[in-house]
Amino acid sequence: MRIRTILNSIKESFKNIGRHPLVALASVTTIALMLILMGSFVGISLNATHIAEAVGTKPPIEIWVRLDAEDADIAAIDQSLANDVEVIEYVSVTPEENFAQLKEEMGENASALENFDGDNLLPHLFQVRLLNPEKSEEFANRMLAFPGVSRVDYSANVMSALSRLIRWVNLATLIAFAVLCVISLFIIANMVRVSILARGEEISIMKYVGATNSYIRMPYILEGAIVGLIGATIAIVVVYFAYEAIYGHIMVNTSANSFYALMPVEKIIYPAAIVNLVLGVFIGAVGSFTSVRRYIKV
Repeated sequence: MRIRTILNSIKESFKNIGRHPLVALASVTTIALMLILMGSFVGISLNATHIAEAVGTKPPIEIWVRLDAEDADIAAIDQSLANDVEVIEYVSVTPEENFAQLKEEMGENASALENFDGDNLLPHLFQVRLLNPEKSEEFANRMLAFPGVSRVDYSANVMSALSRLIRWVNLATLIAFAVLCVISLFIIANMVRVSILARGEEISIMKYVGATNSYIRMPYILEGAIVGLIGATIAIVVVYFAYEAIYGHIMVNTSANSFYALMPVEKIIYPAAIVNLVLGVFIGAVGSFTSVRRYIKV
């Protein structure tokens, strides 16, 4: 197709949008809402995956020693871990080291701990990796039998919860996308149908003078793609500013090095923008193409 023909098709597409602004507005709004929801789910999914990966880098089991535990109790736990064939490796973290790690995670907010006696108020801690993580619960129950142990945390629970969250987010994304996609296609189809009916006589003349199928159809397909592009752009802007506000509110007292820190705005908006642009243009073009094939018998 020649460049002049393409430019003429683009020009006709904008004219079609201008002829029926309310229908076009409804199409843009529906696509924008769909893609805002999609962008939100992308952000949630990426953050859940990010947190899951961060948790996965930490030792899967943490054994917390009682504050009033004797040195002999700590030595007994240490000896048991050293002799346990299920333990790949373990690290003994003193209260002083625990306090230093806490201040590092708090980052700029660590000044709030100036009057906190971490060396005496934080417990001794053992971080353990097992040969078989599936035996975490059995191992935890065995360690709780030691008099010096206050509790045993293992990230398998966190990982399992995050995995379930990611699955539900993805499922909700697919369902919401499918529903809104059908609505968008319906509205775009009606937009194209109204435009075709309004130009019925003009299209008939074009057929008689020898206009090709692609020449007649192209402006309508581009019209849908342009509507989808506008809706995607609106969605990207809304998702960007919404996520920036949420990120600023949540991260105000949270260190970026913390494992539960959110991903920065730029790492969320680029994947969301790509998804939105591709889906917006694709849905708009497909909706128009389907309508053109149905209502224009060429």
